[in-house]
Amino acid sequence: MIIFNIIWSAPEIRKVIRNDRSLRIMFNEDSWMGRTDEGRKPVQRRSQARVDAILAVATHLLIERGTDGLVMRDIARRANVQIGSLYQYFPNKAAVLKGLGERFNKRFEACLFEAWQRCMQDRSTLAQAVDQTVDAAFEFYLEEPGFPALWAGFQSEPGLSQLDRDDTLHNAGFFAASISARYPGLDGQHMLTIGVLMCEAAGSALRFAVHAEEPMRSDVIRALKQLIVLQLEALVAGQAAKP
Repeated sequence: MIIFNIIWSAPEIRKVIRNDRSLRIMFNEDSWMGRTDEGRKPVQRRSQARVDAILAVATHLLIERGTDGLVMRDIARRANVQIGSLYQYFPNKAAVLKGLGERFNKRFEACLFEAWQRCMQDRSTLAQAVDQTVDAAFEFYLEEPGFPALWAGFQSEPGLSQLDRDDTLHNAGFFAASISARYPGLDGQHMLTIGVLMCEAAGSALRFAVHAEEPMRSDVIRALKQLIVLQLEALVAGQAAKP
């Protein structure tokens, strides 16, 4: 995942994770990957092209119909593949949703974490980092309408809702480690909890804003940024005030 690439390319974040037990456990990659029935992994270029076509069709159907309209036979027909071939790669609808989630999340994490980490490297203020990161996240939501639709699908599948929670924890862990690297002394477990609340609040606000009209859309985005900045600045100020 992109999150591990970014973490291991930033020595200051690696140091924070290694020195904090809660974050060290969180970023043990083998411990968090949930399991869903998985089909055969594509190896040849032709097989990869077939999987790409299947997931592209699934994305369009998800946007058009929602999760309930994601029917395996319709996916196979639109992707021009035999139903048996579809089941080889994706044994059920949950596996299709998981495949979509992996692709969307990889791109979303790259967008989100690179925007944040660029601000940290430039020594931007927390307010500037939050402003740019939230804007990058919202732009992704607007450009990828399948992404918010996919979230609803994850909530409807018991096995996938846990994957969604795990992903939230890892996103929160990244921000907790990054902020703790800049402001040493912050409690890792507490920062992780705050990170979860930030990620959940941001996700809900962005999904709402996608379908909101102006000026409500801009007001929601502005209020989200203010809430996150106030929380982070309060944490940093509280740490600085400690003897």
